[in-house]
Amino acid sequence: RAKITVRLDAGFASSELFDVLNELKLDYMVAMPKNSKLSANAEWHMRQARAAQGLVEGTCSFFGDCQYAATTWSRERRN
Repeated sequence: RAKITVRLDAGFASSELFDVLNELKLDYMVAMPKNSKLSANAEWHMRQARAAQGLVEGTCSFFGDCQYAATTWSRERRN
């Protein structure tokens, strides 16, 4: 009954690995390097985080997702 989530650095992000993880029904997160498309997709979340940072002490984190495909991937995936 355990829920397994795999965290990958971008160097391990490949379509083949994503297909295996999907086949095994495992959730996964990928730490992608900054690029213009991901930055544009993250802009709303970044504005929210900056606004919230002034209201709390300590670190404030926001999470979101988008459809994205690196040039080496076979298709778009939720990121």
